[in-house]
Amino acid sequence: MDHYVNQQFMDNPSFPFRAFRAPVTTDYELHTHDFVEIIYVTEGQGIHLFQDQQFLIREGDIFIIHRHVPHGYKRLPGTPLTVNNIIFDPYYFEQELSHMAGVTAFIDFYYVEPFLREKTRNPSVMNIGKLDRMEALAILDRLVYEDTNRQANYELMVRAHIMQLFIYLSRCYERSLKKPMTAASDENALIRNVCDFTRQHYAKPLSLQQLSTLCNLSQTAFTTKFKQHIGMTFIEFRNHIRLQEAKKLLETTSGKIMSIALEVGFEDLSFFNRMFKRQFGVTPSEYRTGYWRESS
Repeated sequence: MDHYVNQQFMDNPSFPFRAFRAPVTTDYELHTHDFVEIIYVTEGQGIHLFQDQQFLIREGDIFIIHRHVPHGYKRLPGTPLTVNNIIFDPYYFEQELSHMAGVTAFIDFYYVEPFLREKTRNPSVMNIGKLDRMEALAILDRLVYEDTNRQANYELMVRAHIMQLFIYLSRCYERSLKKPMTAASDENALIRNVCDFTRQHYAKPLSLQQLSTLCNLSQTAFTTKFKQHIGMTFIEFRNHIRLQEAKKLLETTSGKIMSIALEVGFEDLSFFNRMFKRQFGVTPSEYRTGYWRESS
């Protein structure tokens, strides 16, 4: 399986972003890439290959392909297929993504739907209504224009339009009334999905309120069900995962304690130190010193 790196598609290493409209004129075998891809079907229809699945895509469909997820295309005989592609390195858009972390509809669209498409073999993607397509295309065209012409400070314009696109798609998703997390077959599956999703996105500022909303439950009901199944609250579970990941980073890197705390999702160093000592009996610096002494 082919794997594509940023440099093969992005010619500005200081700003790894591209926006373009492309007719799909040949079949594309499964491949992976280092960047995130937003795909909007501008015209026609075709078959989207996703891991070992195949599903029909049509005009108005828009969906996310995250890094290292296999996907491809297969044309339908006599049927055109044109897509708008937005590709970018998410590490260069952390600020924009963090701004959107408090928007539940964005979390649903950008994180939950791709996660469930991969985990539960659900081919569901959002289809933008006809009245919304003109505005979505206008934003996409502005991104294509900025990337193609690259006038002074085009990077700032791209960031502004990316935020505009994120917000607009979140509104479209909210209007669609989709709750992808609730598609689980039963309560056990729902809680398993929440746990797996949290393991993948533990560093994101996911709140109890957001997870409750994603599951279409009140905070009280979600907390009760989660603790019944897992034996701890969601916040305890999320922090447990963050602390385990921090422990690995203390063992394998020489990064500063503050940097490690931020990387795993703790913004308050004092709180991180207290939680780490509560779980492991020593402070992060004491743990690192002891681990390296024993390993040497």
